[in-house]
Amino acid sequence: GAFNAGEGTPAPTTSAGKSLSRNNSATDANDNLANFTVTGIPTPSVGAAPEVEPPDAEPPGAEPPSTDPFHTQPPSTQIKVSIPDTTAFGGDTLVVPVRFTNTSGHGLLASEVFLTYDAGLLTPIHVLPGDLLDNKNWHLAANPIESSNSDSPIDTLRIALATDVDTLSGAGALVLAHFQVADLRRPAATALRIEHLSLNGGAIIPEQEDGVVRLVGIDAVTATVPSPVLMHDTLHVTVTDHDIDRRSTQHDTLVIHLTEGPEDAPPEQIETLFAVETDTTSGIFTSSIAILYSDAVSANGVVETAPRRVIELCFDDSLDGAGATTRRCTLLAIPAHDGLLDATVVTEPGDTLWIRLVDPDLNRHPDTIDTATVSIITHDSADTQRTSLVEIDLSNGIFFGHFETSPVTGGNALQTTYLDLTPSVGDPSLVTDTTHVLGQFGDADDDGQLQAFDASRILTHVLAPGLSARDSLAANVDSLAPFGAISPFDAALVLQHRVGLRRRFPVQESFAANHPRPEPGARDGPDSTAARLAAGAARRLELRDEVDYLSIWIDDRSQIIAGDLLLEWEEIRVETVLERADDMHGFLLASRLASPDDEGRLALRVVIAGVSAAIGPGELFRLYPRRDGGRLGPGAVRLIRASFNDGRIPVRLAVTAAREPPRPNTFSLHANHPNPFNAGTVIAFELATPSHTYLDVIGLLGQRVRRLITEQRRAGRHHVLWDGLDDTGQPAATGVYLVRLRAGRQEETRRMLLLR
Repeated sequence: GAFNAGEGTPAPTTSAGKSLSRNNSATDANDNLANFTVTGIPTPSVGAAPEVEPPDAEPPGAEPPSTDPFHTQPPSTQIKVSIPDTTAFGGDTLVVPVRFTNTSGHGLLASEVFLTYDAGLLTPIHVLPGDLLDNKNWHLAANPIESSNSDSPIDTLRIALATDVDTLSGAGALVLAHFQVADLRRPAATALRIEHLSLNGGAIIPEQEDGVVRLVGIDAVTATVPSPVLMHDTLHVTVTDHDIDRRSTQHDTLVIHLTEGPEDAPPEQIETLFAVETDTTSGIFTSSIAILYSDAVSANGVVETAPRRVIELCFDDSLDGAGATTRRCTLLAIPAHDGLLDATVVTEPGDTLWIRLVDPDLNRHPDTIDTATVSIITHDSADTQRTSLVEIDLSNGIFFGHFETSPVTGGNALQTTYLDLTPSVGDPSLVTDTTHVLGQFGDADDDGQLQAFDASRILTHVLAPGLSARDSLAANVDSLAPFGAISPFDAALVLQHRVGLRRRFPVQESFAANHPRPEPGARDGPDSTAARLAAGAARRLELRDEVDYLSIWIDDRSQIIAGDLLLEWEEIRVETVLERADDMHGFLLASRLASPDDEGRLALRVVIAGVSAAIGPGELFRLYPRRDGGRLGPGAVRLIRASFNDGRIPVRLAVTAAREPPRPNTFSLHANHPNPFNAGTVIAFELATPSHTYLDVIGLLGQRVRRLITEQRRAGRHHVLWDGLDDTGQPAATGVYLVRLRAGRQEETRRMLLLR
């Protein structure tokens, strides 16, 4: 194209070897002095110099002064002209600076720079002044010259500049050459060589340095979904590479080569994916392929693979960020899973052993239910039996089943085993889970029999833990066993089993936490009744001060067969006697007094367990706390916490202030409680009128053993504690005793049994 020479007319064509500063007339003598009229010798940075007088005389032997108007004294530094190395994207506009250094003081008035370049990669657009030039005084001309050699498309860009005022100072770009970069998507480069360089017509000899333009692209990025790769799923591949977007009006295509095989071994399967651009200019390419668990078959449009094998995706990134073609590969490992085996924790002979296996590696057929085989080994005899587990759903890799144990199973443990052929790492491994085999659930003393005494041992353990190992497993029989704590509820369940109200304990039922469920992690199995009760309204539990005793009262006793309560008071020297409510005599009742805490408070833990619940609102038990000098005052005892049926029945605590009980209208001596007794027993009686009262313990031969009361008593209900000592303070012997109540002319006697 035509370039502007700076004078408003097209620049004339110049033949090879001729300077653009010459004219094209026949009078061109190829001599600056002959073709240009000199009006004065320029001085650097000050414009035209005034005319100077010729010297009067020259010293002998001196050279005549130079008549070259461009000749000046050279500065101490040399000019360097350079073309920088640079990179460009295909289709972009590239600006190449022609850099000059150390221009100060050289008196540079004219410059010719001829650059050669590969016309297949670069096309000149125009040349503009750089930051060194004063555009008012400098004149710029440029013209591209096509190569005459068709086999070598190396063109030349000729640039010429001239001025009559030296305005250059320092370093910078003399000119900026603008090129259009060819829209190529492959590695390419061209040298930018300074073919010809003339400063002040050759008067200034500079250094020069050529440059290189290298075509670069954008590194391709690969993404795959899902991650990690899943069996019986679809592998989605996305490649982002704008260099591949060659056609702005059409969807481009990227070829991806897929191979599959074992780790560190040659591939066994080859597939070809054609990733299509999502939009005509997006540069994003997507493709998908199904993944099946099967033997490898090439070129069928499906990836057949197995755990611990690998899939490799490769394609050619035709132009990367460094300007090269790169083979980009993504390695996808097919993960293997460690088999997870979960079996019943505790069982007794003849029970069902429930088993769950989780291993997605066994899910070979996505459209059918798969099976898995496990072995059950008896610990002592090494007797081995096999059973099959069935996948609970298509393609989820969870296998569930059960095994009926023999009623005469020997040994104290069963071991369930599974051979995992493809663990996550390493060689095939054996996965095991152990089930403890008890002689009988509920047999807390391990004597081979289920008795009420086992319930008593369980209550004792709740107050002062003493059961361990297999005994503790046998004692824990509710639906949360063996993970929940042993509680009075377990004692109640043992009593129910003993009297025939239940044939199996909750721990043996399929819903219990003792057994795995099909869903991994599901071992929380309180039975539906307990869940329904726990979700209901909380029952109101009161500590009622009945003047002579404390009553533990609840507004609904239905379904309560076990309780665990904690009471507290601040007195140290306290004697306490417990008495079951009149309609709760079928319950076991036990307690334990704890030592004072740092603030001097005593704690009493009371546990109850029975076969069947009482009906309606009412009393659970009574408490007779006594200190030296009399009973505790109202409010001295506090109810701290309570739990019924091991937390299955919600409860809220309340305290009722002391109140006057109904006045009795009869004289009555009640049976002592407990009876028989060991350490102490409570004797209750009622007076219809205030009376001087005698309460004596008498032997069968009529001798007085202990006088408990000889004092005036008000009308009402009274309670007296006999601690089992005689009048001399010595323990009374084991045997039958009589308790005799006398008030005025009335008298009544009852029998008591003391067991030492």
